Amino acid sequence: MKSILLGLLALTFVSSQAQRSVSDISLPMNKNIISKNEMVQNLDMGMGMLMNTNITTVMQYNVIGLTGDEYLISRKLTATKMNMEMMGQKQTYDSDLKSDADTEIGKEMSKHLNVPDTFSYNWKTGKATMISTKQDSTDESNPMEGMIKSIGGGSQELVIEDIFFPVMNSKNEGDKWVDSLSSKDLNYTKNYTLVKKGKTNEVSFSNDIKNIIETETQGITLTINMDTKSDGSMTVDASTSLVLNKKSSATINGNFEIMGQTSLISGTTTNTITTEVK
Repeated sequence: MKSILLGLLALTFVSSQAQRSVSDISLPMNKNIISKNEMVQNLDMGMGMLMNTNITTVMQYNVIGLTGDEYLISRKLTATKMNMEMMGQKQTYDSDLKSDADTEIGKEMSKHLNVPDTFSYNWKTGKATMISTKQDSTDESNPMEGMIKSIGGGSQELVIEDIFFPVMNSKNEGDKWVDSLSSKDLNYTKNYTLVKKGKTNEVSFSNDIKNIIETETQGITLTINMDTKSDGSMTVDASTSLVLNKKSSATINGNFEIMGQTSLISGTTTNTITTEVK
């Protein structure tokens, strides 16, 4: 059961890419862009199964080239810290502690820490394309693998959404716009408002994301139906499109089906992201 719940935790990190607007930007070359993400999540999966998680990750980005409208960017996970309590049991991990390197999580994290991959970022469209990735040693029998991917940048779209957000120069304070997607497994509507325009842009947002995920853990099929509603705000550097800080809160409702049984899921998540250039 613990393995299944860990697999479920990995799938509650909802991510999706929003369409971007054109803006004249210039990313800093030969600098370290450091993004820190602090997430607090509380899940109730029924039958007394409660999961409380606090995860902090630090990602480093380096702009290593520019061709036309495409920036070439390298990224890597440099540090992570986790505190998790599930069904009365506590588990912790800190990448800065040598004593944690030999734990189950530590052994998985060693495959991902300080291992770079690269992607291109089009400053006109805000779209990203993966170019090279770290070696994937996914072991479906190990539920930690999925969780490590989710906290360590396993989703390219999530990283781009939280680190870059170009805003069209022609937009004025008070302007609103919507991004949406409808597909078999994913539906979302994202509403944005330009609250303040200047050297830094203040943007508020509200998202409604519905997705269906089917995965297999240790030979057991797990189907998850999630409805996540979130709102928040972010401060974006107008000249670079870098998200300097972003705060959001979300409510999660849904269910998961396993071995012919269905259980309800409910919970809350808060995220705080801060970015600086060194």
